[in-house]
Amino acid sequence: LEVGLGGRLDTTNIISSSLVSVIMSISFDHTAILGNTIEEITHEKAGIIKKNSDVVLYPIQMRETIDIIKEKCRKESAKFIMPDIDAVNICEENQEYSKFIIDGYKFKINMPGRIQIYNAVTAYYALKELTAKGFNIPYDVMQAEMSRAKMPARIEHISSDPDVFIDGGHNVDGIKNLTNYLSKYYNGRKITFITGMMSDKDIEGSLKIFLPIANTFI
Repeated sequence: LEVGLGGRLDTTNIISSSLVSVIMSISFDHTAILGNTIEEITHEKAGIIKKNSDVVLYPIQMRETIDIIKEKCRKESAKFIMPDIDAVNICEENQEYSKFIIDGYKFKINMPGRIQIYNAVTAYYALKELTAKGFNIPYDVMQAEMSRAKMPARIEHISSDPDVFIDGGHNVDGIKNLTNYLSKYYNGRKITFITGMMSDKDIEGSLKIFLPIANTFI
């Protein structure tokens, strides 16, 4: 089940138990509903944690987020799991795909950007918890399916000459992922941004990230 917004009061949270709860990157978004601080937002996200469950937390988080999730797990007697990024050996990264090794297994993901490696590692840890619960998920199946995974509108390269990308990131963290990628692989190129954002987003904070690498901004 994929939560639509937040967690604690999301409609998917009607379930009373879960095999594995996965909490991804937590940042400032939907603040009008979830709260104005990272602590408030994290409490809403932590609402999916069930008693005696397993919880996998995305590895790049603010310290406050980690502390809140750990405390919620303690109260619910839930197992807290956070991938060790230092144990991930990144073999290759380029504009189109990344390769990495974890636990001796090599994975290739056909999505660009360092964030997708961290996403894949988080998924791998969730799958490991499922195999520990008796589900038959062979490593070659994990490897094959991760290589097939696609995420449209996330640094999606849709045309060449000129290079055209679509990216649906609409918070500061998402925009940092895009600009980090462009700065790494297209440094020195003239970049035009055509951007639209809802009024409840951090427009000023987003512009501060966009503008330093923009040749033209629309």
